[in-house]
Amino acid sequence: MPTDETINQAPVKIDKIIKEKIQEWVKTEQAHQLGFYSLAEFVTRASQEAFEKYVKPTDNPKRFFMPNNENHLLDLDLDFYLQSDKIVCVTCESENCVHIKTINTDRTVKKHIAKFLKSIKSRQNQ
Repeated sequence: MPTDETINQAPVKIDKIIKEKIQEWVKTEQAHQLGFYSLAEFVTRASQEAFEKYVKPTDNPKRFFMPNNENHLLDLDLDFYLQSDKIVCVTCESENCVHIKTINTDRTVKKHIAKFLKSIKSRQNQ
C-alpha cells in the first residue's frame, strides 16, 4: 500500500461544515466540468492558488490542469516548478519524466502549456 511519502500527499484538517459542503459540491456536474472529483482535488487546487496569490517566490509550485471532457481519468494534472526556464515535475522531482515528456511532445498540450507559462510570466512581472 502506498504511503503518504510515495503519493506526495499529506492530511489536512479543515472546518467540518465547509468540508461537507465541498464534498457535496464535488459530486455536481459543475464541479466535474472544472476538474473536481474529490475533496482532496479541491483543497489542493485552492491551496495552490492561494499560495501563488499571496506568496510569490520564483520557485513556488505551479499547477497545470487540462480536463478531458470525455473521460476524467485522462485529465492532465501536473504540479511543477520553473527553474532557470526548465520545467521540473514536482511528483517525480525530474525535468525528464513522463509528465514533462508529455508537455514537450504532445502538440495540444504544448499549445496549452505555452499559454499557461505566458500567463505565469506576465503575473510574475506585475
